[in-house]
Amino acid sequence: MDLLKAIQDSGLGVWIRESSWALFAALIVHTISMGFVVGTGLAIDARLLGVARGVPLAALRRLLAVAGWALPFVVLSGLVLVIGYPAKALTNPLFYAKLAALAVALALTWRMVREPPSWARLGALLSMPLWVLGVAGGRFLAYTHKILLVY
Repeated sequence: MDLLKAIQDSGLGVWIRESSWALFAALIVHTISMGFVVGTGLAIDARLLGVARGVPLAALRRLLAVAGWALPFVVLSGLVLVIGYPAKALTNPLFYAKLAALAVALALTWRMVREPPSWARLGALLSMPLWVLGVAGGRFLAYTHKILLVY
């Protein structure tokens, strides 16, 4: 908890919490960039499951660039959110479940679109609910695990 308190009490942590716009800007950037990453993943998974069969998989590979450009914004804005309230996120098991679900979904989708394996349909069936769980888990973080070090 001492490390979390140090992060929270850092100049950046205080600024994120006390700024009239920093936290909200991070939330907006995080939400929009997550939409690009998750939307891309779900579109690719849907195609692998047979939706829009007329769209060649090669065309979907170009969508990876969208996710690739959005991913750094997801990570940076997520870090800003964590630095603002580190104990709330880093002591919550749901935070780690969210990260794991999104990481596995991203890895599966990336692998399947780069070089579709024989198990691509199964991979898409697995990754689609992981995308949804990751997004839902992120949303539920606002309402769970109320460890706050702010007085």
